[in-house]
Amino acid sequence: MLDLNEYEYSNIPKQYLNKIRKCLVSCFCDQPYDKEDDEYYFVDGQQYEFNELLYELNIPEKWYDKIYETVKCPVCGNDLDAFTDVCVDFTLGEQEKYNKILNQIAEKSKPKIEEFYSFLCKYPYLGASHKTGKALINNIDSLDTVSIKNKEWYRARLSADSKIFNKKDMFPPPQNVAITEGRFNHYGQSHFYLGESENLCASECSHNESCICWMQRIRIKEINNILDLTKQYYEYYNNTNKIKKTDLPLAIAGLLLSGKITECQKNNNCWKPEYFVPRFIADVCKEKGIKGILYPSAISFGTNLVIFDFIESDYEFEGEPYLYTYKYEEPLF
Repeated sequence: MLDLNEYEYSNIPKQYLNKIRKCLVSCFCDQPYDKEDDEYYFVDGQQYEFNELLYELNIPEKWYDKIYETVKCPVCGNDLDAFTDVCVDFTLGEQEKYNKILNQIAEKSKPKIEEFYSFLCKYPYLGASHKTGKALINNIDSLDTVSIKNKEWYRARLSADSKIFNKKDMFPPPQNVAITEGRFNHYGQSHFYLGESENLCASECSHNESCICWMQRIRIKEINNILDLTKQYYEYYNNTNKIKKTDLPLAIAGLLLSGKITECQKNNNCWKPEYFVPRFIADVCKEKGIKGILYPSAISFGTNLVIFDFIESDYEFEGEPYLYTYKYEEPLF
């Protein structure tokens, strides 16, 4: 986004610069280029010639030449003349307002979530006695739940030996084995963890280590009453259509903005405080009859699903488990 301070010595009226600032994303140089077609593809926003944009913004023509001399591409810094193709997003101004609202919410509510987290680290079983814990319990009722019907998911498991897995090996762990704590389950609780893609499942079960794992494709026939934190999460960060004080209760807003639902596992020892807040949320959901939670992955891009009580008839296991090779790649940014 353009920085008006760069043009503080310009005599162009600030209201015109501000109009440009609120919609100009980049120029053609910052878009993908196809050598065969010899053209650029504007994948973000709309394509305008710069003079067309100024006309669209109702900027008087007498200022055009001065603007061409002054305003540069906010990404690469290139000069922009009348016929430069630029990328435009008219929601940037709305996004700016939205980000301001998020910052206000974060300033007010994130410290409370952090304090609640610290409280759970000292008293893991007393969350319901804490003021923020009580607010979260009450707020869960105001969140919408969704149904998952006829959708494909995946489950991955690492193998420490040469055993060939079958379908039942891809079920949740039985109660007669030692079950370690997870993001949404306490020690000894058998929950069913799934991911929306093979790569996501493998990265989750190996904690982003390259591996070979057993993979099972699973179709959920129909499960109702699932809490969708991904919908809330992505709307919170990406939705510019509802620029207003959030529909989410403040405690839930703070929970999502704090990152406590998606915090990465810090180590492999028995002490996993990063799971205290999501396990508290899971306990609240179970007590209220919610059957599972959709949530963003902590270590990869994508959506995970945890089902609290596994009922075999709710699923169709497609084929037999198969070996899947996962190669971890360092993120580009």
